[in-house]
Amino acid sequence: MAQREAAAALWAFFHALDAPRPGVRVETEVRQCEAGEVLGIIPPAVAARAYEVCRLHRLDRAHLAEQVRAARYLVPPVRFATAAELLAFVRLRCGAHAQLLAHLAGQRGRFRTQGTHEFAKALFLTNRLCYLVQDLAQDR
Repeated sequence: MAQREAAAALWAFFHALDAPRPGVRVETEVRQCEAGEVLGIIPPAVAARAYEVCRLHRLDRAHLAEQVRAARYLVPPVRFATAAELLAFVRLRCGAHAQLLAHLAGQRGRFRTQGTHEFAKALFLTNRLCYLVQDLAQDR
């Protein structure tokens, strides 16, 4: 699978978690994701493609599981009691996704990891500012 196709599969996984299916237990889903099993929180085909990308490109599936763990924050109404809680969410969701993409592009190492997380945080916060009016209207 080419890198562009692989990145698209990882992006689909990330976005499938935007609206997690109701009634699922996130911690159970995290364990299933870590094991590469079928998930109930997102369509099974989306998870299977992301798992295959991780296998083919030797990516750490734990980064997918971190994104699943972040889904507990996305159950409406979306609220963060503190900035620390918001930043923890961003690190799990966006930082983990960015890490997968960076590794897919061949960028590894602890110095790159921190920079990747900071860049992901900056993109997330900028995006939220751009869509602040819509988020407030949708009670997010």
